[in-house]
Amino acid sequence: DDSMTYLSINASPLFDKNQKFNGMVATIKDITEYHLTQQELKRKIIEINQLFNISIPLCLISRDFEITRINASFCRTFQVKKEDLIGRKCFKIWNAPICKTDECMLKSILAGKEADFYEVRRELPDKTKKDFLVEARPFRDESGNIIGIVETFSDITKEKQSTEQIETIWNVSHDLLCMADYHTTTFTKVNPAFKNVLGYDEACLLY
Repeated sequence: DDSMTYLSINASPLFDKNQKFNGMVATIKDITEYHLTQQELKRKIIEINQLFNISIPLCLISRDFEITRINASFCRTFQVKKEDLIGRKCFKIWNAPICKTDECMLKSILAGKEADFYEVRRELPDKTKKDFLVEARPFRDESGNIIGIVETFSDITKEKQSTEQIETIWNVSHDLLCMADYHTTTFTKVNPAFKNVLGYDEACLLY
């Protein structure tokens, strides 16, 4: 019927009474379903690996704080090699302020949080400094048990620079700058010029 069937054939020799080879006995098993399943699995693995490596920088960290996997984007962004990081403890690599504290993202995920975030500034090997928003989410096995976390790193350097520039302008401007709530007609934020010009402390204007 023109369909394709995959077979597994195993053979063993047959001997006569003088122990001379006299043929063979073979078993034939239909492994079509198994073969197709294996092909589909290989295809899925290839797809997952491609998605893993074209996504934003990410790494997998086990429950014992060990870095188990990083993608190509992570290596490019942080200018590192996989072999230099895989198997090492995350807190020895990042050395972030939250490491070894109760704010550790792995600890918070294991404690029940579905997501955690923090911002960090890194100096890269080429001496450039970049700001990242780090997001952590649970990494689960096939039974749904948490076996670690997935951390993703979003480059927010430009956004931070823009914010810092705005803050600088806000703080050094001689003009009175403010933010106000339209509904309550009250100030929510005022710049230092208010005190310099009017003599009122920020606390007096906000409340």
